[in-house]
Amino acid sequence: MTAPLYSASDYLSAIQALMPRGRVWPRDVGTVQAGVLAGLANSYAVQNARANYLLVDAFPQTTSELLPEWEATLGLPSLAAGPAPSVLARQTLVVARFVGAGGTSIACYSRYAGLLGYQPTISGSAPFRCGQSSAGKSLGGVEQMFALNITIPHGASSPFGTYGPAVLQSEFQRIAPPYSVLNFIFL
Repeated sequence: MTAPLYSASDYLSAIQALMPRGRVWPRDVGTVQAGVLAGLANSYAVQNARANYLLVDAFPQTTSELLPEWEATLGLPSLAAGPAPSVLARQTLVVARFVGAGGTSIACYSRYAGLLGYQPTISGSAPFRCGQSSAGKSLGGVEQMFALNITIPHGASSPFGTYGPAVLQSEFQRIAPPYSVLNFIFL
């Protein structure tokens, strides 16, 4: 459902319909009263259009005027995005921060990377555990229990241009627990 958009003439007709009847309350176009009401109706039409735009601008993915407020609320802009990131890059980062990673599993990291516009390959290793480990899983020592290998293909397009990998690294380091080790591999 789209938001209603009323014109100044719609508001003028509505206001005139609410006025009392009689010779003192003329509805003709050239009267002083009609001119005053037309001025009011025009401001109502402008307010209606701005209110409808606010419905679009309130969402992080489509915001433009409220983008600085979204960024301030979410602790942005990120210096990793470069000195002058595009509006699309800023919106992408706002959406990613707003939605969040949702956890520290490989699936959560992959989903967060997807919000940033990347599709990296993420893998981890863990020490062998009886009853939990199975054939084909990547195993490592206890020191690699919290290590993740994040492989980013070279030339992957992103809304961040040349600053893309830096943004992904910065965001992953921000959401990762302090004990985790993130190994970024660029192919």
